[in-house]
Amino acid sequence: MILTRLLPLTLLAALGCADAPRPAQALRFAAGIDTLPPRAWGESEWKAPVAAIVRAWNAYRDERVAANGQWPTHRTAMWSLAEQEARPIYDLTFAVDAPGLRAILLDVRPTVVGDTSEFMLRVLYTDPGGAGGDSVTPYAITRTYAVREGGRWVLSAALPRLTRDWERQQVGPIQYVVQPGHRFDRTRAETAVAFADSLADAFGVPRLDSLTYYLTDSPTEMYRIMGVDWNPVAPSGAGQVFPPNHQLFSGDPRFGEAHRHELTHAVLEPLSAHAHGLVTEGLATWLGGTIGASPAATLHLYAGYLRAHPKVTLDSLFASSYDVGYRPGGAILCELVYANGGVPALKALLHAGAKDSVLRVALDSLLGAPNHPATWADVAARWRRAALAH
Repeated sequence: MILTRLLPLTLLAALGCADAPRPAQALRFAAGIDTLPPRAWGESEWKAPVAAIVRAWNAYRDERVAANGQWPTHRTAMWSLAEQEARPIYDLTFAVDAPGLRAILLDVRPTVVGDTSEFMLRVLYTDPGGAGGDSVTPYAITRTYAVREGGRWVLSAALPRLTRDWERQQVGPIQYVVQPGHRFDRTRAETAVAFADSLADAFGVPRLDSLTYYLTDSPTEMYRIMGVDWNPVAPSGAGQVFPPNHQLFSGDPRFGEAHRHELTHAVLEPLSAHAHGLVTEGLATWLGGTIGASPAATLHLYAGYLRAHPKVTLDSLFASSYDVGYRPGGAILCELVYANGGVPALKALLHAGAKDSVLRVALDSLLGAPNHPATWADVAARWRRAALAH
């Protein structure tokens, strides 16, 4: 998953879908958060910076929510300048903070007892529910750090801290950052490099020159190092890729060192910037599988799903997306287009555009005969026949 698909869909449902920016809910505090200076003998001096840190975090969140989903590479004075210069997408938790959520500051304390140079902040995001705010649904808990930079407090990411002592393994252009306890499989890693190189050559894009591959044994650990300590749908997501950062996160041991779905996203990013999500996710699934299954196994499972749900059609993918098989459904489309025109046809599909209407026109053209486009009814019928054949 890339960019707007950085976190599972339920964490992104409200992101970028509003017509106008919505202001952040007022920051709330958990019991024990004290932004007043130490007032009495015996109070810890570490409380002194808390008020300034809270102001920095609150100002940052106001900026982020006002950006209404356009935050990933937005520059801000409230985050470490060094990190912003090192990684375009410096805050890997940005997609969690969807407009309209309420933020509750759970904890602000020194990372190391007795050292006030660095603080850790944990924030709980909740959905306040209806207009009255009576129904509150926990959404996610994130972890951010605060450090002194340029004489003031700024925010900083969890990733470099949580992976500082992890093993590093270099295989071709990929540097693997390996979760402690994981037995690194170099042979599998070499197949990943070979896959990425062959894919780049086939599509005529540059080979990967550098990629940092964070290798974890579970989605929970994958999100934790990204700064999301908890979210209710972590088991459903097994990989993320941030092409501007040259970063890939693998959280499914069934793919491990060779997460071909995310590698496809990373390699084909030069062709995918303006592509429809059904195409990019479909192509990554057709070439790399998804949710722990190989491409063939994924499409076989999807054929069974379609037999059990005869009312699901190609149009359903446009209407309901992930609920009815967005990725395998898109993979079937890519399979049909490739059979009709090879890699050039797939590249044309990637270049067709992100709107549903233009994708439909492109499919009519790419799945028809020369000078004789197919009808949408024919495309939909061929799609279902091909899907059921697996």
